[in-house]
Amino acid sequence: MDERAHQQVEERRRIAMDWKIVVSQAFLHASHDSLTGLPNRSLFYDRLRVALSEAKRRQKILGILFVDLDNFKTANDFLGHDMGDQILASVGSRLSQVMRSEETIARVGGDEFVALIRPLSTPQEAEIVAARLLKALAPPLLLKDRSFKVSASIGISLYPFDGEEEATLLKHADEAMFRAKKRGGHGWEFFENHSEKSNEPIHPKEAKKNISKRNILIVEDDPNFQLALQSCLKKEGYSCISVDSVEEALGRVRLSAPDLVILDLGLPHASGLAFLQNFAKAVLKGEKIPPVLVVSGHNDQEIVEFAMTLGASRFIPKPIGASEIVSAVRSFMEDRV
Repeated sequence: MDERAHQQVEERRRIAMDWKIVVSQAFLHASHDSLTGLPNRSLFYDRLRVALSEAKRRQKILGILFVDLDNFKTANDFLGHDMGDQILASVGSRLSQVMRSEETIARVGGDEFVALIRPLSTPQEAEIVAARLLKALAPPLLLKDRSFKVSASIGISLYPFDGEEEATLLKHADEAMFRAKKRGGHGWEFFENHSEKSNEPIHPKEAKKNISKRNILIVEDDPNFQLALQSCLKKEGYSCISVDSVEEALGRVRLSAPDLVILDLGLPHASGLAFLQNFAKAVLKGEKIPPVLVVSGHNDQEIVEFAMTLGASRFIPKPIGASEIVSAVRSFMEDRV
């Protein structure tokens, strides 16, 4: 091969190598967080979709752990963003070091990290991973001759018990994380109590049916009736949140997106109707809202028609017992499956 031909071959080889580097860097930039080097939200979603497809096919349990640093915003504002970035980079490094090859830890924004763990034999194995992550963060960080103590709150959701889609599982893990924060942080919470779940074969269709009747918001100002109704619903396997004001109820709807709202128009009924009016406005804006079962002693035809016009899904007149409401809820949910 003459000198000119040799130079052409070498030039083509150099261009090919440069192109591989450019493509590799472009992929890394598009799929990884520049601060921590961890997978970003986009890559995490891709891996979650693949993992869900495999879990559905093999009927396996899959876990999502939503990790949020405790009091990071306060520290970031006090120490400055440069120091905050160094803390996040160190946290990302520690978390990634304790993840196994089949697990993924990603930074999805700010001080929020999400772990994908699979496959799980039992839901309780997710707690082992949560404890492992908290243990990794326990030793103080040493940055610029300063020591920083870091802790985190972790929310756990599980496929197929807490959802079958990516967005649902992440949303439920996020909600569980907020519960962990309210309990003081530096700990974890499941979205749902899985203490009775085991490694028995999973049937996704049955799990989906149970999911459809899980989360209920009770808007009731009578504490005795509220407790009686909540007790009856829990015996049926429903998870309940009770509030006694319209303002708190609307906040809960936006925060936790319940599957069903039980509203007592005797809140008084003017306040209950205001709640429904807000629902009607939400519908006009295209927001997704849960169905509402109205329970009310104000059951004249005008009130009933007005409530249905504003978005009530069913009207149940009082007087009625808690067990009768549960029967109505069960019937309503079965019609929606």
